[in-house]
Amino acid sequence: MKRLVLLVNLIAFFAIGGVIGFHVWTDREHITADAISDVEKLRDALSEQTRQTFTAIDLVLTGVVENVDTANPGSGQFYSLLRKRQDVLAPTFAIFILDEGGRVVATSRTRYPEPFNFSDERMFTAHRDNASLDLFIAPPRKGKVGYAEDQWVVPLSRRMNHPDGRFAGVAAAAVSLDYLPNFYDALRLGSQGIVGVSRDDGMIITRSPFNADFLGHVLTDTKRFSDMLSVSPRGVTRVGFVADSVERIIAYAQVPGFPVVVYAGVSTDERLAAWRKGAILDGIIGVLAIILLGGASIFLVHGVGDRQRQQELRVGQLTKLTGVSTVLLEIGDVSKALQYATDMARELVPCHQAVTSLTEHPSMAQAIHTVSLSEKYAVWRDYDEKPDGSGIYREVCQANKPMRMTQAELEAHPGWRGFGEARDRHPPMRGWLAVPLMTGAGRNLGLIQLTDRLSGEFTDEDQALMMELAHITSAAIHRLKLVDDLRAAADAAERLRAEAEAAGKSEAQARGEVETILTSIRDAVYALDSAWRFSFLNRRAEELLERKAEDLIGRSVWEEFPEAAETVVYEQYHKARTENVDVDFRLYYPPLQRWFDVRAFPQAEGGLTVYFQDVSTWVTQEEQLRQAQKMEAVGLLTGGVAHDFNNLLTVIIGNTEAVLASLDKDSDQYRLVSMIGNAGTRAADLTQRLLAFSRRQPLDPRAVDVNALITDLEPLLRRTLGEQYDISFICHDGIDNALVDPGQLQNAIINLAVNARDAMPKGGSLTVTTAEVLIDQDYIETHVYAEPGRYVMVSVGDTGEGMTEEVRSRAFEPFFTTKDVGQGTGMGLSMIYGFIKQSQGHVIIYSEPGEGTEVKMYLPCAAGSAAPQSGNKTKELLDDGTERILVVEDDMMVRELTVSSLTSLGYDVTAVADGASALALLEVDTSFDLLLSDVILGGDMNGRQVADAARKALPGLKVLYMSGYTENVIVHQGRLDPGERLLSKPFRLADLAEKVRRALDNVD
Repeated sequence: MKRLVLLVNLIAFFAIGGVIGFHVWTDREHITADAISDVEKLRDALSEQTRQTFTAIDLVLTGVVENVDTANPGSGQFYSLLRKRQDVLAPTFAIFILDEGGRVVATSRTRYPEPFNFSDERMFTAHRDNASLDLFIAPPRKGKVGYAEDQWVVPLSRRMNHPDGRFAGVAAAAVSLDYLPNFYDALRLGSQGIVGVSRDDGMIITRSPFNADFLGHVLTDTKRFSDMLSVSPRGVTRVGFVADSVERIIAYAQVPGFPVVVYAGVSTDERLAAWRKGAILDGIIGVLAIILLGGASIFLVHGVGDRQRQQELRVGQLTKLTGVSTVLLEIGDVSKALQYATDMARELVPCHQAVTSLTEHPSMAQAIHTVSLSEKYAVWRDYDEKPDGSGIYREVCQANKPMRMTQAELEAHPGWRGFGEARDRHPPMRGWLAVPLMTGAGRNLGLIQLTDRLSGEFTDEDQALMMELAHITSAAIHRLKLVDDLRAAADAAERLRAEAEAAGKSEAQARGEVETILTSIRDAVYALDSAWRFSFLNRRAEELLERKAEDLIGRSVWEEFPEAAETVVYEQYHKARTENVDVDFRLYYPPLQRWFDVRAFPQAEGGLTVYFQDVSTWVTQEEQLRQAQKMEAVGLLTGGVAHDFNNLLTVIIGNTEAVLASLDKDSDQYRLVSMIGNAGTRAADLTQRLLAFSRRQPLDPRAVDVNALITDLEPLLRRTLGEQYDISFICHDGIDNALVDPGQLQNAIINLAVNARDAMPKGGSLTVTTAEVLIDQDYIETHVYAEPGRYVMVSVGDTGEGMTEEVRSRAFEPFFTTKDVGQGTGMGLSMIYGFIKQSQGHVIIYSEPGEGTEVKMYLPCAAGSAAPQSGNKTKELLDDGTERILVVEDDMMVRELTVSSLTSLGYDVTAVADGASALALLEVDTSFDLLLSDVILGGDMNGRQVADAARKALPGLKVLYMSGYTENVIVHQGRLDPGERLLSKPFRLADLAEKVRRALDNVD
């Protein structure tokens, strides 16, 4: 009967070849429609961004034209006007004024501009010869003066008139063409995508990819856009570009209010590349896959939607978190910074109440105290009493560790005081999550606490988000408090100098008393007199500047550090003196290869007091934070669909095996179905790699003798690499066992060895090293996500071509690879990253171009535990045909496959679709030997809850879980809970049979 059904299905399949062809055609149309939608969205975003940019510039130029004195446009008073206008225009090099003869008479960059003449430039002649011309966009050109010298700019200009209407000159802005292409590069769709801006007459203003040869020219493709504008101000077309002969789908639009056209395009070939590969596949495989997937998809839609919404929420939270650091750096007040952090805490983790406070005293009493409350707690918004340092707050601040509790756990905690005397005034609580604020040195600054989550209890993900927010907030608060201290020190020094003068003390005595204060400051500090000469440096300043005070006193800062005149230092120091304001900025100074935070305070008689810190480590940590957040977001996106996809693959692989069992191995049908099975296996392997990267694979960590494991791997590594590779093993004696999943560690080492082989195509050396190491605070200063402690280090190094800094920074990203198409998925290092992180370890790459690569994996020690002993611990896996199995699985196709497979093995199988049905069945039938349950179920119960209730009803019942995605149900911190068994989806029928037999026989 099975053979007949299969034959009918195969005949039907061959009969619907035309349907497959139609599917291929419609798929192509959908891809094209998606491409059109993508370029239209990008075009609209570009149009709005360009409109806003040009509007801002035009408003500034209009304001300049309206306020300038045309009789004396070069008056020094216009420098401040232009300077203020310049400050709000990030993409411009300068705003300047040309008189009626074309000479530069005023600029935002300096009070005394050099007398350059632009009378032959289009930005000048266009306005001179056309009184009705409004905003004019001149052809792009290389800058000639100042900051724009030798830089690509596009001038935007407006005409100035004398009161009688005669031409008086031009007000213009030099817009950076580095700024726009850099922005467009990040937006391009695909490697052959294009983004550009042209005038409505077709002249190219800028484009990405950037090509200076085309700037200012009218090409056939851009001319076509200008011609189409007469029909419609926006549209979509397909254009073969003159510049590179690439055909693209292009969306274009005229920017409202400006003679400018923006366009965005995607390569037709690039978008259809995947479709072409898919169309080449045998139609038979396609229709079988569609039949298998179609039915399953109906039952999975609801689960996919819920998980997708959760993933989008989490990614949105991480994206929002990356912007918090930038905002906090711009806030100059501790209270405002704390309020922003408090508001963001409640936004990142939706809850009704968030409170942030700073530690004031060793007693842990809290000082500054900011609150963010929802409308539910509006009546308590005026509550401002500070914690006195007792109770449960104290434990968070003293231990500098996060705490997360349900309301019941909170009220049962010995540190809970119920708000003491303030219990009648304090807002109520429901559940609690608190994270400490602390300095890099580990000193407590305060805490952020949340209560009353909008739905459910606070989670591990919530705690991780708050720890990231606390890290960012701590750094900002510490910096702001330091700035306050520096300001106070500067004021004290100035006050002491004035008092010394008033008391008639000599200049030397006054200077000596001031220097006493400045010398005591831990940060670097130096003073400049009105002629920009050094008048004082403390010891820390000597260390950071790598110069002695006696070599600098009396010398000009611009002569001794000439490179500083080309940086933001020059501009900010002049601003501090001319406007008599404090300035605060960060810069990288190449001669010293350091990042500095600088704070300069103007002093009497034109001098400056400058405080600065080496923040190179902090900048590195910020970059590591951004990278980790990106990796976390990518991990969520890649891992979230695994449960549903693995259900599909379970059905594909299982039914393929059933079909193969009924076919002649020499038949064409057997070959075609085998191809389906192989494709499913490859897809399952890829899914497992994604799970490894996203830290969602179930690990079985145990105490492992790493040296013995590597010794066992040696023959395999030598066979894998070949004779042209020299393999060395340096295994130090006396190291502790590592707490790790041995199978995953073996896979990681093999993956690294294969990568090394590919990096050494002509042969080379591979070295595998083990050692026991201690990660301390100094190491954590530059590797912010490492945890202190003892680790077993496993290093794999090669003498290959090495990596550039760009490649090294992306090496752990999924699907990133430097190999050619078809030579690898780019998942090897990302799997290792996920596995090591999930094992509570740390991994880092050391590599330079031409100098080889070394990957170090730090695995937590399992001191005091013994490595597993070798030997066969299993018994013969025989089926006596007497056991009864209860299957709980809400996916119909997986359920039917599982039942038919177990029934064919002789088991008595009963299957139900959700947990409530299973428990109802156990109330009347207690003769089951094994519960086989999916971890994720429909309804109100998960697999763990069903198993716990079933074990109470039937003590001694064996339990085996199955899942395609690890949840915090039977897996915690990435590790399978003790005593639990898991069958990972997708599984082969042989895997199902073996796991069931082992569970029934209670064999590990």
